[in-house]
Amino acid sequence: MSKVSLFHNIQRQAKRTSRAFGIPLSNAKDLISRVIYQCHNFGDLKEKLYSNSLKSAVYPYCQIHPRADRHLISFLCSRIDCLERRFVDELSTALIHLEVTSLIYRIFGFTHSATLTQEKHKIRDNKIKLAEHFSQAEFGKSERLSSGSCVRALKNTGYGAF
Repeated sequence: MSKVSLFHNIQRQAKRTSRAFGIPLSNAKDLISRVIYQCHNFGDLKEKLYSNSLKSAVYPYCQIHPRADRHLISFLCSRIDCLERRFVDELSTALIHLEVTSLIYRIFGFTHSATLTQEKHKIRDNKIKLAEHFSQAEFGKSERLSSGSCVRALKNTGYGAF
């Protein structure tokens, strides 16, 4: 994707954030800049994107949309717990009664997050079971398998264009 396309995708994420959280668009832009992209504000995010200085750990988020490649969906699924913690830390009491994971999936354009949330819990349960049976080195392999099962669940439920 070109830088312009990536920036437009980030803007769509901000619009979805605004709708999902019921906040003004300017606040939503700054929120995703801090929480998802680990930037100071939206201006900082834009500058880092166009100057190729966006952290490699968060760069894939600007490529995620409902028709994204399977590896990007897998990336989101494998990091959803981290994003959830960041949102809760940023907004603390404001999110007590909201389903944070559902809101995060909505930011990236996935509207039917119930199945995604169930898949996330299955992945976590599978990781716990596998951890009991495998050594620490082999557990890393099971995490990659779990991400694949998330992608299969997305494909089977019609999320994105697979």
